[in-house]
Amino acid sequence: MSKIYINPGHGGTDSGAVGIGGRQEKADNLRYASAVAEKLRAAGHDVKLERDSDVLINVKDIAERANAWGADYFIAFHRNSGGGTGAECLIVSSASAKSREMAQAIQNALAAVGFKNRGVKVQDKNTYVLSHTTMPATTIECGFIDNAGDNALFDSKQGEIVQGITDAVLSIAGGAEQSPATPPAQPACTKKPFTLDHVVKKGSKEAVVGSIQNNLLAMGYDLGSTGIDNNFGTKTDAAVRDVQKNGGVTVDGQVGKNTAPLLGGTWAEKSAPAASIPTLTRNLKLTSPMMRGDDVRQAQERLEKHLAQPGRIDGVFGNSTKEAVIRFQQARKNEGRDIGEVDGVIGPKTWKILWE
Repeated sequence: MSKIYINPGHGGTDSGAVGIGGRQEKADNLRYASAVAEKLRAAGHDVKLERDSDVLINVKDIAERANAWGADYFIAFHRNSGGGTGAECLIVSSASAKSREMAQAIQNALAAVGFKNRGVKVQDKNTYVLSHTTMPATTIECGFIDNAGDNALFDSKQGEIVQGITDAVLSIAGGAEQSPATPPAQPACTKKPFTLDHVVKKGSKEAVVGSIQNNLLAMGYDLGSTGIDNNFGTKTDAAVRDVQKNGGVTVDGQVGKNTAPLLGGTWAEKSAPAASIPTLTRNLKLTSPMMRGDDVRQAQERLEKHLAQPGRIDGVFGNSTKEAVIRFQQARKNEGRDIGEVDGVIGPKTWKILWE
């Protein structure tokens, strides 16, 4: 059997890309990488999972560890961002024939699940681990985290994605999974969209809770004998907390703005009354010298509230603030909001949505 090195990208202080609802790439990477690692072990391979918790490991150390361990294959697990859609696998220009073969097998599997096929791409920039490892290696970019359709596919077909990647790797590395004597029962329902304009939590009893429960069942969670009963009970609370943990959002068991998208829902809370929104007296943007003031500080505070990672809250509009504005604007645009241009400038449209 082979030695397979699994690298869930990012971690710790490096969240990776931040998508809709503050969804963090590092959590998604760990989620599907861990599941593939488990299946490859079940097939008899010696698998090293680079991290099994939320920690950051330097890319130089990752490459050195894989080489020192004597891995036969190296696979990095990531998700894409930047306004596109679909899945792709990356290799470097110096990649071996076996690297290309493995990348293509995984790419075929992701396309078969339903992702737009972006193909196997040669990329020598920002691919340190691929160019500094000595074994066949590829990076998986499993859909765009800032695309609602890709996120829905990533969540609803997680089992198929993991199985497809596993089968692709086994077609290269050899081995076969051991089938359980009695396959576990599969959820009978399918995920359905819902709209939420208020927070629901343990103790809530209303129709939208039934929609949430339906989608939890479709995602494979056990809600006990009651199943869908429109009653937000203990098992529903536990399942929601697990979804939040995997999605990289606050784990509190409450389904609100950041958690609804993870469950296949849409958040449609009404905007705050206009009177409560401070008046914007100038467009806020990166200039030289840099803009300063209370309005910049307010914008930074709102960006932090929306998990857009503005950096220091200091009332100075620097590069980190501009990048946070772009992340916020792109996420809202992907939700279908009228945000105007994704340009890192806080004008009236962006300012209004920041205060929601």
